[in-house]
Amino acid sequence: MINTQFKQEFQFKWEKYFPGVELPVAYFYTDEVSALDRADSQDEEHCVVASFQRVRQGHTFVYGEDSPGCKGWRRYTRFSQSLRPQFEFFLSCGIPREIEGERVKKSPDLVDSYLKSHPAFQAPGHFLVFKRWDNLAPWNFWKN
Repeated sequence: MINTQFKQEFQFKWEKYFPGVELPVAYFYTDEVSALDRADSQDEEHCVVASFQRVRQGHTFVYGEDSPGCKGWRRYTRFSQSLRPQFEFFLSCGIPREIEGERVKKSPDLVDSYLKSHPAFQAPGHFLVFKRWDNLAPWNFWKN
């Protein structure tokens, strides 16, 4: 288990080598979330990426399979294995007058190739928690 001394040493070195740069955001899967972390997290109906600004400001964001928001994140975070119909077009160029493309990948073929090279796996916990480094508690660190 990583302790408070390690956390403080990391923060000291971060400021020394990256002066003025925001602390990194940590994320981890867990089956247990504190009531305080749940209360600080805002469940909103938008893409999960929009919640990262609050995390950078020092708030906690807890995401789980029942969280509202973008269904794509359930797949990316491995809380779901399903894809929407014609996903390869949604993630790339779209289909005129039918599907708005997100343009994450250049073509549907590249999306297919990506999906084949990234096999599905189940999320290793019920929640995915995002916290700024200085807000991690000692028990948030690896328990292995």
